[in-house]
Amino acid sequence: MIGDHQQLQPSATVYELSTKFGLGTSLFERLIKNNVAYETLEYQHRMRPSISRLLVPSIYPNLKDHESVHEYPHVKGLLKDVFFITHTHHEDKGGNDNNTKANSHEAMLVMALCRHLMLQGYSEEDITVLTPYTGQFFLLKKLQRLYVECSGVRISVVDNFQGEESNIILLSLVRSNEEGKVGFLRTENRICVALSRAKHGLYITGNMQQLQENSALWKKIQSDLEVAEAIGSSLAIKCENHPDDISLVSSGEEILSKHPEGGCRKPCSGLLPKCGHKCPKTCHILDSEHLQVKCLLPCPLAPCERKHPCPQKCWEECNPCIVHVPKTLPCGHTHDVQCSTYNENHLCPTRVEKVLPDCQHKAFMPCHIDPGKFKCPIPCDIRLPCGHMCKRKCHVQYDPDHLEYMCDQPCPRSLDGCCGNHKCKRLCFEDCGLCYVPANKKAPCGHTNKVYCSTQVDEIICEKKCKRILPCGHHCPKLCKDPCGDCRVSVPKSVPECQHKVQVECGKPAEKKDCSGRCTMDLPCGHKCQMRCKDPCSTQCMARVPSNYKCPRGHVIKLPCHLLDKVTEEESSVYCSEPCGAVLDCDHQCKGHCGACLQGRLHMACMEKCERPLVCGHICKADCSSACPPCQAACPIKCTHSRCSKKCGDLCNLCQEKCCRACNHQKCGNICGEKCSGKLCELPCPRKLKCGHPCVGYCGDPCPRLCRICDREALTEILFGSEDEEDARFVLLEDCGHVIEATGLQSWVSQSNHEIGMICCPRCKKPIYNNRRNFEFVLESYKNVNEVKRQYFKKDPKQHADDVKKLLADLAVITGEEMKSEVEKIRKALSHVNTKTAVKVHHAVSDNQMVLYKFQFQVLKEILSVQNSNEKYVPLIRPTLDFVRKRVMGQNMRIAPQMVEEITCELQRLTLLPLCLDLYERSKQYSRPELQQIVNSIKVLLDPTIKFDKEQEEKVKRYLKESEKYVGGLGITDTERLQVLEAMGLKQGHWFKCPNGHIYCIGDCGGAMQEAVCPECKAVIGGGSHALRTDNALASEMDGAIQPAWPPRG
Repeated sequence: MIGDHQQLQPSATVYELSTKFGLGTSLFERLIKNNVAYETLEYQHRMRPSISRLLVPSIYPNLKDHESVHEYPHVKGLLKDVFFITHTHHEDKGGNDNNTKANSHEAMLVMALCRHLMLQGYSEEDITVLTPYTGQFFLLKKLQRLYVECSGVRISVVDNFQGEESNIILLSLVRSNEEGKVGFLRTENRICVALSRAKHGLYITGNMQQLQENSALWKKIQSDLEVAEAIGSSLAIKCENHPDDISLVSSGEEILSKHPEGGCRKPCSGLLPKCGHKCPKTCHILDSEHLQVKCLLPCPLAPCERKHPCPQKCWEECNPCIVHVPKTLPCGHTHDVQCSTYNENHLCPTRVEKVLPDCQHKAFMPCHIDPGKFKCPIPCDIRLPCGHMCKRKCHVQYDPDHLEYMCDQPCPRSLDGCCGNHKCKRLCFEDCGLCYVPANKKAPCGHTNKVYCSTQVDEIICEKKCKRILPCGHHCPKLCKDPCGDCRVSVPKSVPECQHKVQVECGKPAEKKDCSGRCTMDLPCGHKCQMRCKDPCSTQCMARVPSNYKCPRGHVIKLPCHLLDKVTEEESSVYCSEPCGAVLDCDHQCKGHCGACLQGRLHMACMEKCERPLVCGHICKADCSSACPPCQAACPIKCTHSRCSKKCGDLCNLCQEKCCRACNHQKCGNICGEKCSGKLCELPCPRKLKCGHPCVGYCGDPCPRLCRICDREALTEILFGSEDEEDARFVLLEDCGHVIEATGLQSWVSQSNHEIGMICCPRCKKPIYNNRRNFEFVLESYKNVNEVKRQYFKKDPKQHADDVKKLLADLAVITGEEMKSEVEKIRKALSHVNTKTAVKVHHAVSDNQMVLYKFQFQVLKEILSVQNSNEKYVPLIRPTLDFVRKRVMGQNMRIAPQMVEEITCELQRLTLLPLCLDLYERSKQYSRPELQQIVNSIKVLLDPTIKFDKEQEEKVKRYLKESEKYVGGLGITDTERLQVLEAMGLKQGHWFKCPNGHIYCIGDCGGAMQEAVCPECKAVIGGGSHALRTDNALASEMDGAIQPAWPPRG
């Protein structure tokens, strides 16, 4: 491992990890500090001795110089190879962070010094400018563009230059301030890197007094510099051409003024090789042979034959002579021409009057032009057939008769077929066409109609209402153009069959199919028909009549008349119409009746409205429940570009268009759904209201509708206390239309933002969604509201899509025609969920809806299981099963926890009820009091007026288990019984039961050949010699056998 722990330390992204947990210490440094054996290289091959002396022994005690570094050349143009220019110029104001420090004085000095070195003949690779601060780095980069000579020189931050080197280093330390702070310049590792990059020359500028007061290392460096006479407030610059000319400079301006060309201020004494003139520059180092110098004296040559002096500079090429001299042309006219073109042929430009041969008009033209080719400038004086004047110039050579001429004057003619002198609005050369100006004309029927002016009277189709009277005395309802008839006036008429009055069209007879009155017919039972006259009479009378049945709660049941003798007492209980009156879990009273609530076992959902305020500011309109569903109101978010089309409870996307907020002073550069960039304009709005008075709002905001003068009382109504101040500015709340004083509103919204919910108008409490001036606070509150909305959609979209796919697949197990429509309801609700792209698309259903659909599926599955478990007793419980199915499938969006619990309990009751009914039936064969006590206990637990909870379920199961000692029992469902029979593969007559009713089987021929012990009750079972024990019996309930398999019957 090779390294240097005295160079820069590693940089941790989290400052606390660096300071508290030591992540700012490299592995190499940790090894050194823990006394791991190491070897140190003693010789350095980079820095000249005057540079390395700054590091030895302050940083590297034993570092030695290799002999090669003693042979480095001295830096040209400077007296010292190493020098520290100290100053007291303070760093620039405005930066609070270490990374933003800058010092303009040092930047100017360093860049001027860099330019001076480049003028000595150094290449761009020889020089590097370093600084420890990024703020100074950007300032140096900016100044570099002003100095063409330095355009390729590298400028770098010290931390980015570790491990690199350069012949000459210019180092700007930046820090100089009244507080005496030096920041990380006190860090030895960073000082070590900064001072050890140069090979031939090192020039540093900074406030040494401030540095040495904050760092012992800088104090040692100052001492070493003073010994070498390499520190001071001024840098000594020498001229390479005049070594005795030495000047002291302390700023960039002094370097530029005293050494403008890299030498001194003396004029250059060299002669230019091309012309022999003296060099115009001051002393310069580059281009000593003057091959690139341009002589600025006037050119001494006279290149033309007339010896006119050349007007160019000495360094420029001579151009053809442009001095004007007089020349007499062949036509006799004299004109000035350029000297260089004197011997060339020239066209005479003198304007002379000539006669044009074609039209004999006279015209002025240049002397050299042939009049036969000259276009006549005289306007054409021929009048056109339309009466207008020709706008062309004289054109006797082309279309002299104006046959192709198109007059572009407005047409003076009237339109074709016009009876009102309507002028044509086309150009004169175009066809006028028919007159399409609307005009009122009287048709033959006497009505005045608005038609085209060119329409003939006998062609008018009258669109007015007919004025004629029909034979019935009513006005004709048709249009004048149509034949009369079909009176549609609604008049009362009596229906012959029922004598009810009905409103029908005058032209139609009154028929029974039009009558909506109560039917007057009597049903066979004697009750009046409850249908409408127009409907067929009902075959099932729905009139409620008292029956002989009472519900389990003791209420007399009133049955529909047609069911009076068709339902049993158990089936009639659902028709009990007495009010339920129970208090639900939500503390509201149940609005259902005794039958609809299954005598209190399964209450109807609460019908009260929730009316609780939602987090979005709207009032919940859903039915009462423990948890409100997502808000179903329209989303109120809108902007100048668009409005959100989703429901308020859905997560919506904010506008992604460019923000339209702009005024004459500033313009927002962000998108519409973000906080405006920069501070909003605080200047008064320059616009005027409709009343002519100045707007009371801000520049760029929507103008408030109230005027400080016209609506003073309403505008200055005290809310926050500053409304009546003359310079008060106001903001329009677009959601509710109120005008609120700006400073008070800003204080209000900033305080309101601490609560979860939309910020509301301080006057009407309506939520604020659309206000650009306070959009930062509105956006923050909207984000909080969105977090609450996400609680409706907690699941990950991918998991949500997987749940939907699984549920759709599970629905396939639900069979049967009666279940088909219920399954389709769930499928339809889930059909719009895109299970392939659900990760990218917002949830189609909420988590509450998903819970409902899963519960509905489980209920359907459980009902199907109950129906298939014991076919004997299914007809008795089917009405209750249908009741439960309809109740759960009637829920939408969500289901109350109370209903989930009650349905679950009722389904469990219905699952055990067939087993209990079977026990009731079989217990009649026994007279044991213990068995009768069990039956009575089960009946009490299955009381239809009590909700069947988990505790009752466990008790019923225990009693059923206990009953098997007395009547036997399979203890399994009918489905499980059939599965056991199929698995064993035995014929009828092989199943038997012990004295306590426990089931067992005998294989082979079915005859008992040995005795054994019942594993349930330890009673003796079996027999011997094909004979069954007398206390054992055939278990016909297992396979329906009426006799044992042995002995076989013929």
